[in-house]
Amino acid sequence: YAEYIGNRKFCEIRELSSYTGYSEKYIKKDIRKMLQLGMFREAHLDNDGKYIIVDRDTYQQYLNTVKSYEANEEKKQEDKSNEQTVKATTDNKNQKIESEQSEELRKTIAEGREYIRQIKEANDLLPGEDISAKLSRLEQITSKIFSFVEAHPDKLAELRKFMEYYLPITLKLVLAYKELDSQPINGNNIANSKREIIATLDTINYAFENLLDSLYQSTAMDVSSDISVLEALFAQDGLTNQSDFKKRKGDIDHE
Repeated sequence: YAEYIGNRKFCEIRELSSYTGYSEKYIKKDIRKMLQLGMFREAHLDNDGKYIIVDRDTYQQYLNTVKSYEANEEKKQEDKSNEQTVKATTDNKNQKIESEQSEELRKTIAEGREYIRQIKEANDLLPGEDISAKLSRLEQITSKIFSFVEAHPDKLAELRKFMEYYLPITLKLVLAYKELDSQPINGNNIANSKREIIATLDTINYAFENLLDSLYQSTAMDVSSDISVLEALFAQDGLTNQSDFKKRKGDIDHE
């Protein structure tokens, strides 16, 4: 063994096996006996039993390397564990946020439909054609607003004032009109209040129409952007040139 190793600091057991003709298992067992007998005074086998390390300094370097490697592996595992923990926490947080948003959306849609139901109920009881037409328009616009937000939950925040102020006050006016209309007399106060409510419904419908239109702003921007890109691509390929179209048509007709 010493003859083959020579002045080297370490040697693979596999090399000694090839050199001596003995099996690696036999050589490792043989070297362990020699180490116990002190025949290799500073030598050690590595942890995997693949190398014999001849001197103490090299063995210490080997131990330091192993220790550093194990520390790095431990840190990698710790970092991985931390990443998984952070990811799990983030996922849970996101799920909670999504759940809360979903619940808020469900609640908003349910409240909105209740407002619409009450407006329709009042409309069914009112005989006047003018007020009925305005309330029918109000039902239609409001229903479209909630349908849009139900399909686009990211727009829910834009309904905050609509839900907290606009709809409640609108319903209050509608119910007030229904109560006034049910009175057996039509005095000046009652008549004036009814006229004011009917006039205000025009303003409400106009405002709600603008709100519905504003919800489509992002869609309009996307459409405009897509059209611009398409036109630019057509121009780049020469597909918007009239003479080019005629030339292509002529080629097709000729074929």
